[in-house]
Amino acid sequence: MNNIYLKVAENRIEIEKDTFTTGGSVDFDGCVFSFDSTWDSFIKTAVFGFGNSDFVRVSLDDDSCKIPAVCLQKEGILKIGAYGVNEDGVVITTNAVAHRIEEGIGEENNWYEEDNYFVYNALKELEGSLEKYKGELEVRFNDLLRNIRHSGSISDKDVLPGEPDEWYYPSTFKDGSGNLSVSTDKKYQAYLDYILNTLVSDFPEYVSYKEIGEDSSGEYSIYAYTFEPLNYEKTVLITSGFHPEESIAIVALSHFLSDLCRNYRNDRTLSYIRSKVKLVVVPVVNPYGFVNKTALNSNGVDLQRNFPYKWDECASENKGSDPANQSEIYAIFDLLDEIYDDKLCAALDTDAGSFYYCGAMMFYPRFKDNCLSKLANVLKRYNYDADESDALSKTVIASSVNPSIGNFLAQQFNINTCSLRWSPVNYPATGQKGGITKFAELIGNTLYTLAENSSYASERIKLPFIRHISWRGTDESDVHYLFASDSPLKVPVSSYEFDAEKPCCLMLNGYVIIKATNYCNVKINPVLWQDDSPEQSYNDRLQTDAFAVSMPLSVGMHVVPLESVLQVYASDTNSQFNTVYPKKVRFTLATDIDVPSGACVVGYSFTFTAFESDSGCAVEISKPMGRAQDYTNYNDIPTHQIIYPKQTVRESDADYND
Repeated sequence: MNNIYLKVAENRIEIEKDTFTTGGSVDFDGCVFSFDSTWDSFIKTAVFGFGNSDFVRVSLDDDSCKIPAVCLQKEGILKIGAYGVNEDGVVITTNAVAHRIEEGIGEENNWYEEDNYFVYNALKELEGSLEKYKGELEVRFNDLLRNIRHSGSISDKDVLPGEPDEWYYPSTFKDGSGNLSVSTDKKYQAYLDYILNTLVSDFPEYVSYKEIGEDSSGEYSIYAYTFEPLNYEKTVLITSGFHPEESIAIVALSHFLSDLCRNYRNDRTLSYIRSKVKLVVVPVVNPYGFVNKTALNSNGVDLQRNFPYKWDECASENKGSDPANQSEIYAIFDLLDEIYDDKLCAALDTDAGSFYYCGAMMFYPRFKDNCLSKLANVLKRYNYDADESDALSKTVIASSVNPSIGNFLAQQFNINTCSLRWSPVNYPATGQKGGITKFAELIGNTLYTLAENSSYASERIKLPFIRHISWRGTDESDVHYLFASDSPLKVPVSSYEFDAEKPCCLMLNGYVIIKATNYCNVKINPVLWQDDSPEQSYNDRLQTDAFAVSMPLSVGMHVVPLESVLQVYASDTNSQFNTVYPKKVRFTLATDIDVPSGACVVGYSFTFTAFESDSGCAVEISKPMGRAQDYTNYNDIPTHQIIYPKQTVRESDADYND
């Protein structure tokens, strides 16, 4: 053993007997300490530090120890110090000495005293680690306690640290910075500077922000913060502060975002969001309400009742005079115009309020699948058995039909959404700061669940699918008369559209019922088309004429079978439109007649069937060239003129081609 002998007298340490040490040695070099009587009642620990690496602490056994191999990997300066702790919690420390480690076979080392704060800094690092661990332990203990109250027992899974792996445990929220307390103060700009603008400064490559509009008072700007990974797979919109009289939601959201920036490396949930999900965050939609402690904006409007979803059916007296007529809503709409085509897949809204029948609520759109069972699994971790007087121990998940941002986005953009509501008096044992920590936990895990189980537009359509439409006139006057024109006219009652968010082959089959009151000739064309797409436009598809049926009609009722096919595209790049997203597939009947009002449409029935296709064009429409008399051999296969996509011929019959 190659030992360094050190003498400790009160707070001073010095090397009594030096030696040489070479880099790369393992379990060969050690330290032997001699302490004076000052240290008799203390449990002693040696502290080692090499270069800019972390401190390494080693308990002393008989006042000696081996030097950790991590400190002997290469040549350089090794710092050595010691501290002790007695039963009363009193701490005694030394200065540090520096010992040179040589590469290979070395010479006897010179030593010198260095860094009187070395051991003190090591203890501060240890104290910080203990505080962080205590905070994480408190959060896990509270979760475990709820599980015990709910099930009456503890399972192995309950006590394994970090289970389940993807569950996010936030760092403990600590309030106060100078004269600002973000959990109680209503200083709008000071609040933004306290957490969010600090993130912009500390992580400029990841966090940015911009003004997206003014509130209705004209006094305050509304900001959107973007958290953008280098290669993200999807985008999630997060809003808060529609009802900002209770600021805990805004603070909890900001605390989660701070964790996302600072603590993601050791958390699988945060790491997933940090690397794969772009977040666009509007932390305070209603700055006037935030400053003035009200749920309404300066016009007295509840912004969560002003979106154009079932607005007419809303009975709230604060919904505004018209839907979407507030400056704050305009700002959100402008932001949506920017981000919808940027892989937007989900939206999360956070809020708080003084409700007393439960501790937390989650609202979801009634009409949307919305990965609901997975979201419910998140919320139920905050729910445990309690009597009626302990309503804050309960959580509620409920559907919503209000004209809120979540319902509007789900209907308008077909994305997964949910809204979280938190009672500021929840978790009273931990106080409001503990409530902020717990709400940040709920926000983070709900966001992860939404993002993990949501896809943006080009991935979202469910294939294959079958859709059916039909119509019959209610009486003899409920018909659509056919008129003569230079070009076929649409039958509006037959028109239909739906989202096309993934490439597919679409087939249409059905019939139209026509009542003829005079002898006439009619032409009926079932037109499937997409706007903003070459060869897919209404005029292109109308001119194709491949599926049109022309026939004479006698007086009476006629059932005319119809069919069509279309290659559906989710996006297109072309010189006319640049890059656009057609989004919609449209259908209508286009008709022509030689006797005006000689016939009318009285009903129809059509079925749309879609099959997924990742082929550039899996649909082809063609017709035989020439006349029937051109093909006289029973083994002939006609040469086809390809009508769609626009090409020349598909050659089959050699004789005809000659």
